[in-house]
Amino acid sequence: MERRTADLRFQHTLVDGDRGARLLVGMGGNKPARAFGYHSACVASSTVLRRPRGAIRKPNRSILCTVKIAFYRYLVTWIAVAIAVATVWLLYQKYITDPWTRDSQIRANIVGIAPRVAGPIINIPVHDNQEVKAGDLLFEIDPADYQTALASAKASVANLEANLLQKRQDLDRETDLFKRNVDSKQQFQNSQNAYAEAQAQLNAARANLQQAELNLGYTKVYAPVDGYLTNVNTSPGAYIHVGDQLLALVDSSSFWVAAYFKETQLVAIRPGRTVENDADGLP
Repeated sequence: MERRTADLRFQHTLVDGDRGARLLVGMGGNKPARAFGYHSACVASSTVLRRPRGAIRKPNRSILCTVKIAFYRYLVTWIAVAIAVATVWLLYQKYITDPWTRDSQIRANIVGIAPRVAGPIINIPVHDNQEVKAGDLLFEIDPADYQTALASAKASVANLEANLLQKRQDLDRETDLFKRNVDSKQQFQNSQNAYAEAQAQLNAARANLQQAELNLGYTKVYAPVDGYLTNVNTSPGAYIHVGDQLLALVDSSSFWVAAYFKETQLVAIRPGRTVENDADGLP
């Protein structure tokens, strides 16, 4: 039985500007091969080429382009995701190692300024929000009444000093007479009591004199600490009473920041670490 082999091959032709294909079939012998026309769309996406070692497939370029585009899309997506994850991780680490908060306040000690004596104000050399130093004059009360009280206290002391001197002289005489048995013991004791009473009255007058000097000094009110004045809302002529707060002084040496952090952030907070503070406005 004679074996016949079929030779199959593709012959590409250009028909009306389109690349088609013709399939040539040879059954051996001298019979001409029959040709069958095919359109490229009806043929598989690969071309069978006759090679000495057998048939091979040639990939279609459009498929390769589609695969490359899909690969690049996935690659770009994964790169973006990796960058996002790395960014979140770095921000988290910075949040833990360098904690920050918006829940904070700047605080300071407020010194209330109130007079220790009453009277009308005659001088206010300061204004609201002014920076002052310790010892600067804040306001002055009319000192006329306190000057009079001081003068009266001085006169009282002088009078009682003279009275004490007289009582001392009387006691010295009674002592001498008592030793010579001229006066009785009762008279001697009365002289001692009169001298002691005069001494006590003089001590009380001296205390009043000291208080009068203090009251006169209280008519001028000075800043106790360095700071900034607030609530200065009065003017000369206003009558103020003892203990009435006239203004407030913010102690400039007492500023501190009260900040609130989460418990998970306390690990990174240690004494001695540098702190950066951004304030929305001045206090």
